[in-house]
Amino acid sequence: MAFLTNSVMADQQGDALVTKTPFDLASKTFEVTAQKTEQCKDITRIDVAVWSEEDGQDDLKWYKATKVGDSSYKATIQLSNHGFDTGAYGVHIYGDNSITNSFEALSGTPGFRVDQISGLENPDVGISNVNTSNGSFKVNVTEKAMSKRVSKVNLKVTSKSNPQKSKTYEAKPSSYGKISQTVDLKSINNQADTFSVTATVIYSDNSTATFNLSDQSYKPTTTPTPRITTYINETNTYPVGQCTWGVKSLAPWIPNRLGNAGGWAVNARAKGFRVGTTPRVGSIVVWPHDGGGYGHVAYVTAVSSNTRIQVKEANYAGKQYIGNFRGWFNPLDSFWGGDVSYIYPD
Repeated sequence: MAFLTNSVMADQQGDALVTKTPFDLASKTFEVTAQKTEQCKDITRIDVAVWSEEDGQDDLKWYKATKVGDSSYKATIQLSNHGFDTGAYGVHIYGDNSITNSFEALSGTPGFRVDQISGLENPDVGISNVNTSNGSFKVNVTEKAMSKRVSKVNLKVTSKSNPQKSKTYEAKPSSYGKISQTVDLKSINNQADTFSVTATVIYSDNSTATFNLSDQSYKPTTTPTPRITTYINETNTYPVGQCTWGVKSLAPWIPNRLGNAGGWAVNARAKGFRVGTTPRVGSIVVWPHDGGGYGHVAYVTAVSSNTRIQVKEANYAGKQYIGNFRGWFNPLDSFWGGDVSYIYPD
């Protein structure tokens, strides 16, 4: 149900008598009717300007009125166009003058108020892109057709083991009707922990709604202890800047003299290292068919699934230094040669 005041907005305002109908619960609309007076007989078209007075005229909408009689025009006002804001609304009537060829203000009105609207829906509020080992996730808020306009979201993320460790985020729409905020749990507690997540949605009329989202956890993956330690203290003899040099720098347990990157999996297995096809943090990923036939190797730093990992590497796209150049990517993508193996330290 909606509660509106001023069912007749004006007995007589300027050149038009303006009235409105009661609010329609099902369609969330009402109608404004402008009755032209004798003074505006040369007006051939009527437009109605409507806006919520919350935050000025940021939601100003123009409605073209339809002629329903010799001197009557009617426009349907949809509150969805105004984010279902409650409070005061302004309404002005304009018209085209056929004599002066001008667009004229015909009538100001006292407007109306929307004190309450029922039957609206909450926006979709949820969590995505969860990476427990990296301690990150994303909170998403998406407006629905029958939800209020969202102006911002405040997030509060709190450690459940130590409530004094907490962080707040404020996010505003990045695109129409959508807000996303990435959360880094490590910035709150860099130890394994579980966190509560609360999202407070602030609507354009300054009303709010609070959502308690699912708890999120940070469970850092520990790097396995090398089983074969024979090669840990040897000097890195791979050519500086090459991918092999980068991996030996990051994983000292891997031997020198394994040859080109494409042969590392076979040669490492011959020296007693375990080799498989499942990515693990601390393992070495080998693409035997990448690198123009020479292959390519990298050090695995994060794993979300078999098709989503992060690595540190050298000589990627010609960059002859160590870095994380790709972020999350699919190691099985045909672009990298499709075939992939992992050398494990333990």
